[in-house]
Amino acid sequence: MGAATVSPIEINRNYGETELKKLAEQVLGLTKMNWNTMALMNKEPVTIEYARKVVDVLKTGLEAEGFLKDFRYYI
Repeated sequence: MGAATVSPIEINRNYGETELKKLAEQVLGLTKMNWNTMALMNKEPVTIEYARKVVDVLKTGLEAEGFLKDFRYYI
């Protein structure tokens, strides 16, 4: 498949009683792409991309004292 080809996903509810529509909305929310980037072939959702950036900041081992703790400041 090409870079711009949409790939469907299958959603299964293995346990719980959440409505499938609600599950689909949550999955859709996790698949938002980062359109504010110059990386043309990035297939990673923005949620994963920024989670990795937060982990990189946390891996530095710096103490939280004196630093902004809210991850939104690192985006």
